[in-house]
Amino acid sequence: MSNETDDHEAASLGEPLPTTMRAGWCPDEIVYTLYTFNPATPGGKHVRPKVSSHVFTGVDIKTFIRDRIAGRPLPTPAMIREHNSEDTGSKKDINIYVGRPCYVVVELEGGRQWQFTAHRPAITAHADYQDDNGALEHVMPNGDFAGPSGPSGDGCRLAFFGVNARCKYEHQGFAFHLDFGRSGLRDPDQIDPDIPNDGGKFPFGGKKKCPEDPAEAQEDGV
Repeated sequence: MSNETDDHEAASLGEPLPTTMRAGWCPDEIVYTLYTFNPATPGGKHVRPKVSSHVFTGVDIKTFIRDRIAGRPLPTPAMIREHNSEDTGSKKDINIYVGRPCYVVVELEGGRQWQFTAHRPAITAHADYQDDNGALEHVMPNGDFAGPSGPSGDGCRLAFFGVNARCKYEHQGFAFHLDFGRSGLRDPDQIDPDIPNDGGKFPFGGKKKCPEDPAEAQEDGV
């Protein structure tokens, strides 16, 4: 089902995520989004989130992934992160919202002719965000982890990575690299979400410095 990569597509892959997370990083939650697509949707907006930015706590990532592969029902989310009304950044329905150090898990709905493209990273960034994100992992249909370079073959519909830091309402852009088989749709413009902070900030270690919020400075007596 895989398509060959031409020179134009290769040039548009974007910035690869760091292969590891910063030392000391400790995720507080899992943020899960499930996308679906319908080639018949009018207006060309074929891809939609079926479950978006659902937050799960108290479960480790390997157990969560194992349950997804097994098709078990999702647990009740601790919360659902959403676009904050004070956020002036792009409000796209395909965005994924984060609020603490976390894993972001992305799944493509089964039963449709699409997958993360084999042998290339499923998710890349629009810019070099340093160590704000990292440790991209691809999960094959049998549950094997294929590593950060991309799926080892056809059938991968599940990927995840770590989020280390975001400033208040900071938007970071990403591209998901998909193979739609014989549906006639083409990557990379079908899923191109921002993954912004829904409020607050969590610059976990490293060199990241967030712009000072005047309201916070006033509260601190500055």
